[in-house]
Amino acid sequence: MPPFIKSSHRNSDMPRLHEHNNFIFLLSGLLVVILLGPLVHAFSPMQLDTVTSISFVIMLLLGVWSIKGSRRALWLGAIMAVAGIISNMLAIKTGEVEYRILGLATLFLFLLQTIVLAARAVLAEKINRSNGILGAGCVYLLLGVLWALLYGLIEIAIPGSFNGVTLDHEGSHFNDLLYFSFVTLTTLGYGDITPAKDVARVFVYIEAIVGQFYLAVLVAGLVGSYLADKATRSQD
Repeated sequence: MPPFIKSSHRNSDMPRLHEHNNFIFLLSGLLVVILLGPLVHAFSPMQLDTVTSISFVIMLLLGVWSIKGSRRALWLGAIMAVAGIISNMLAIKTGEVEYRILGLATLFLFLLQTIVLAARAVLAEKINRSNGILGAGCVYLLLGVLWALLYGLIEIAIPGSFNGVTLDHEGSHFNDLLYFSFVTLTTLGYGDITPAKDVARVFVYIEAIVGQFYLAVLVAGLVGSYLADKATRSQD
């Protein structure tokens, strides 16, 4: 059994959920936010930034629990997540930029923690290959969201860092920057949003490099695993 799914209740007849479905919650939460979040903002007249943030954080917390089963990691993530949500709510209510920065920064750290835990779990995965593939996909999606938060911080700290981004009805650039982040991560480069400042350009090309390098390593690892299994079966 991989280290990250070991349990102290080894003789229990009822398996814990995270022993078999490590990345189901995390992948579900990411897909909901990435696919439905922009649609909610586009078609709803209500200010649902807080609702979207809370839903996203809940799914990520479930993901942290299902990956690690660590109470310390869960509590640390919960503290950062709650701080981020409260800061975003205060930013919407007061319009203060400081609250927006604090909210993005704490969510950024929370997401970074989730990426580290997910990556460790994927690297430790020795039994369930399909679960490892799901985990690798989760890390890839998390990288896109992480960079979107980073771009948000850059745009607030240095206004005008990106051409083509617009404020939504809640004073946020997040939806545009989330779209731009995944376009950059996959190196599609449509050109409708572009970095205008040197700091933004640096992080944009770093994201493009990370995205391509990650996919290359992932594909190489999957092919290597497949060839190793095939060689083992042929020897048997």
